[in-house]
Amino acid sequence: MPKGIYPHKPSPRKGIPLPEEIRRKISEGMKGKKNALGKHFFLSEEAKRKISQRQRGRKLSEETKRKMSLAQTERYKDENERMKTSLAMKGIEHSEETKKKISAKQKGRKHLPQEGFQKGHKPYKIFKENPKTHIHDGYKRHPITVRHFDVHKLPEYRRKVSNSVKKLWQNPEYRRAHTGPNHRWWKGGLTKREETLAHALRVELRNWTKEVLERDNYICQKCGQRFEKIFLHTHHIKPISKYPSLILDVSNGITLCKNCHFTTESFGRKLEKSAKILLNAEKRQFINKISNNS
Repeated sequence: MPKGIYPHKPSPRKGIPLPEEIRRKISEGMKGKKNALGKHFFLSEEAKRKISQRQRGRKLSEETKRKMSLAQTERYKDENERMKTSLAMKGIEHSEETKKKISAKQKGRKHLPQEGFQKGHKPYKIFKENPKTHIHDGYKRHPITVRHFDVHKLPEYRRKVSNSVKKLWQNPEYRRAHTGPNHRWWKGGLTKREETLAHALRVELRNWTKEVLERDNYICQKCGQRFEKIFLHTHHIKPISKYPSLILDVSNGITLCKNCHFTTESFGRKLEKSAKILLNAEKRQFINKISNNS
């Protein structure tokens, strides 16, 4: 047959992986065999060791490094490739020596030089008054950082965080260090009782609100508007600051719309303000009386 390139029919099994059993048999059958040049199809451990020794100390050119860097960058743009790398690295722990090398390599390195405060930008104190301009005028955000800020929304990221936290709390030593008197926010065992009482009061107030609304048929008792048109409030007729025992009394409640509720004397801190005004007036009268007698 003359030399040259001839067209070949594509294999009907192209792209179809072989079963694991057949691949194992082929692998065992090829062991120890040689090709036409008399070399082994698979490198022996000795050959691998020699190649490794020859490659040690070899320095790659800047052009080769740049090409390798570009190839890795393009590869990691694929979500599947990143997931494969993540799965392959699971369970692998670096040695102390490797950790020290990584730490020394990362020290002083600026990952994103375009991130953070830039020369000529306004200082942070200006944005306290108008925080909406924080991102646009003050800080230059790198496109990679924008992607990293949204990574917490990804389901796989949230799953990883959840599993890591679960693993922490499964450790008895960690639980002991972060519960009971060992916790930094420990208040002597009173918090649980306070929270229980507060929760019970909130539940009772919700039930009280529901009973008042149902009694008034979800209609404002001043202007007659229904809940379909405006948001309704439940109001204590006698303020609970003066009559705390009537806080859960249904007869002391009335349904008002939002606008009518604002006009009541006890809405918000109006009562406190009026009480302060009266108290100040009484103080002035008392002072004037003393000064006149003297």
